[in-house]
Amino acid sequence: MEKESIKAKIEKYQAEHKYCSIYRKMDKHARYITNGYILAHTDELVVVYEVEDFLPRGCVVIPMHYIKKVKRDGGTKYCDKIMEWEGIKAKAVLDTPVDLVSYTALFTSLKQAGKSIIVQNDGTENEMFVIGPIAKVTSVAVFIRFFDAKGYTNEELTRIPFTDITKIVFDDYYIEAFSKYLRKREPKDKTEQE
Repeated sequence: MEKESIKAKIEKYQAEHKYCSIYRKMDKHARYITNGYILAHTDELVVVYEVEDFLPRGCVVIPMHYIKKVKRDGGTKYCDKIMEWEGIKAKAVLDTPVDLVSYTALFTSLKQAGKSIIVQNDGTENEMFVIGPIAKVTSVAVFIRFFDAKGYTNEELTRIPFTDITKIVFDDYYIEAFSKYLRKREPKDKTEQE
C-alpha cells in the first residue's frame, strides 16, 4: 500500500472519528497492530486513542514511517458501533494538547504537561521499554527518569535517540496510576556498607 493511500485513510478516519486498525512493521518478522481512534496526525507522527477489547488504553504516538496499513473491516466497524453504544467512542479525545511538528515539540509539550510516558523500541534488535517522567529534551533525543516495578526512579537519566523510537504512550491509566506513587531510593548508611 502506498503512503498516500495510508495518509488518505488516516485523514478520513480521523475526520470521521472511525475506529480502525493500524498495522506497524519494524522488520521482516515484527508486526504490530494498534486499534483505536486517530486523534491527530502530521506527515511524521500519528496519535491514536488505543482501545483493546473495549477497554481504553490511552494515547499512542506512532511514527508514520512504521505504518504499513490502515484499515476498517466488518469487525472494526461493528466494534465501533459497540463502543458508541457503550459510551467509549465519546471519550476518545485528546485530553493532553500535544505539538506534533517534531519529536522535540512533542516531548516538550508532554514535559510541559507534566506527563510520564512510555517510550518503546519494539520489534527491532534494539528493543527497549522505558517508563517515567520526561527530564530533558534535545533536538535529537529525549531523556527519561526511568522508574522500576517498585516505583523507584533512577538517579541517572535514560537517553533515547528519536531514531530508536517506534512507539510513545501517554495518558495511559497504568502510567498515570504508577506516576502518583514514585519514590526515590534512600542513600544507604555508610555503617551498613562496611
